[in-house]
Amino acid sequence: MKMNTCRKKSLKISALIIIGTLLAGTSLYSQNIQPREARPTKAEQTQKLQFPVNFKIGGDLAERIALTERRLQSHPFDLEFIVQDVARVEGKRRRFEEYEGDISGRVLGAWSYISRLTGNHPAKLDSVASGVLQHQSPAGWFGIDQRNDNFDQWGRQNFGHGRLLVGLVQYYKLSGEAVVRAAAGKLGDYFVTTIPQWTTAFEEHPWKKSGKVDWKNSISNRLHFIKTHQTSVLEGLMLLYDILPKPEYLDAGRQIVELFPAFGQFHSHSYLNTLVGIAMLYQHTGEDQYLELLRHNYWQEIARHGVPADGGICEWFPNDHRSEGCSITDWLRLNFKMWEITREAVYIEQAERAWLNGLNFHQTANGVFGHATLTPVGYTADCSEAWWCCLMHGFFAYAEIVNYAVAAQGDDLWFNLYTPISFELQGRKVRIETSYPAAGDITIVPGITGSKSVHLRLPEWVERFEVHIKGEAATGGMDNGYFVITRFWQSEDKITLRFPVGLRIEDLHANSLLDMRQPGDYLHPAYLFHGPLMLGIDSHYNKEIPESLIFTADADYALPFTPGAFATAGSHYQLPGQFSGHRGTTTLVPLSEQTGYSSWTDTLKNFMRNGEKPIQRAAVQTRHQIRIMRK
Repeated sequence: MKMNTCRKKSLKISALIIIGTLLAGTSLYSQNIQPREARPTKAEQTQKLQFPVNFKIGGDLAERIALTERRLQSHPFDLEFIVQDVARVEGKRRRFEEYEGDISGRVLGAWSYISRLTGNHPAKLDSVASGVLQHQSPAGWFGIDQRNDNFDQWGRQNFGHGRLLVGLVQYYKLSGEAVVRAAAGKLGDYFVTTIPQWTTAFEEHPWKKSGKVDWKNSISNRLHFIKTHQTSVLEGLMLLYDILPKPEYLDAGRQIVELFPAFGQFHSHSYLNTLVGIAMLYQHTGEDQYLELLRHNYWQEIARHGVPADGGICEWFPNDHRSEGCSITDWLRLNFKMWEITREAVYIEQAERAWLNGLNFHQTANGVFGHATLTPVGYTADCSEAWWCCLMHGFFAYAEIVNYAVAAQGDDLWFNLYTPISFELQGRKVRIETSYPAAGDITIVPGITGSKSVHLRLPEWVERFEVHIKGEAATGGMDNGYFVITRFWQSEDKITLRFPVGLRIEDLHANSLLDMRQPGDYLHPAYLFHGPLMLGIDSHYNKEIPESLIFTADADYALPFTPGAFATAGSHYQLPGQFSGHRGTTTLVPLSEQTGYSSWTDTLKNFMRNGEKPIQRAAVQTRHQIRIMRK
């Protein structure tokens, strides 16, 4: 079946939700989004989605997963180093070990998750789990009891313990070891007992004061930091409920939501962690107020004020001088959870944008994710490889991407993300073959039989597409961002989905500048994309950054493809531009290619046992001034 722009757009719901960023001077960025108001019924909630197993992953995603897994097997991640945040051995101190269980929990969580999906079980995981369990107290906490120090130290410990609880649950789901489940339960019970003390244990605590951060006041800074550090344990408690369904954990979750602040100046990683937990709390309870909070009080506020055009979330909401890989991961994860609850394609759109741009850009050649320094129009060359958090959390993001690529519920099968992959789902073998995002050529072998509905997500920027089954045009219709085919299927049926992928130019509201009625003889602030991939002008390919770009309709600006590490075929362009005092040309390439600009280092060059130094990457301009010329 063929479908053109007009027909597709006429089927969209016409809600407009602004997606914005106030990134250190970066202009407000917005996007057309169409979430529907209808919520799943209670019956729909009780019929959970089924996710695939036994994945075989190919393409760029497989290379990135392997790169990060290689780092976890390399310097500095020996067993002693990983478990130091619960062992607390004098003379072996390392950075952030007071966040007890943070690194060890993240290693367990991300690695166990992706291993469970792929059917692997690295021996190192067992060693980490065994090493961690040795350091749990009878009361449930790990390491050194910091509850009697001050609100800051106890908050750091609780944040780390929250990451550790996630790790223990994920490792239990992989291993099935009862001793791990029991340890996770003891930690969960510790939280149940101590959450009421968050606002009473110390005279000065995060809930005593509100308002904006006074950046010149270290106590004000820490109060805001620790408030959401504490509430982020909600995610671990809700995961624990999956394997140990004690009502006390849900009650503790409700208490945490009461303490969770409205959107404002907060550490974005722990803020988004908490929101993921609220989504899980809604899934466990079906209590509507939590979904309303997520939709209207939190998700939309973040979308309006805290999401840049590439999905590269800042370390602090709503704006900051640097980004954070952990926060990008959590924005991606929150959107996956919102999709799981609502089946609304808008959330997959946001997750894909964050994955292919923000997340991949922040992965270095060493397999580490971290912090990039922002400018009003892009990123500087400075990058911190955050081995203490973003490395493992970015790894967790890749597990989530694999997990949510496809899902099923009863007789419905959703294809959300297109990447070369095969797996088993509902007892059948499914395969996706594609070069996307290089091109819009996707072949799917769903392996299903009988009367069922297949939902194929169409990226929101796609204007026309074709769907065929065994060479014949498919019959179906659009529903909330998906092309839905309902028919009687045979096991050998093969779906082909085709749509054009090429150069796109978006204004600051994510509208196509090329569709503008009269662009005029003006310079328009804009972002350029190859399909879903944001393009930048970086110092790797360009000695000079132009003051403005010139685009002439119908001109072919594509460059011949030169293969390279993490390079995407057909995604390089050369546009004319105005430089200081002269005309010339400039090369634009996807942000995600930065991973391949340097080489793996066996020993992290920027690594210090109690600190880190920035590495240097290619500075890149992502927001451009462009003049649209029509013939």
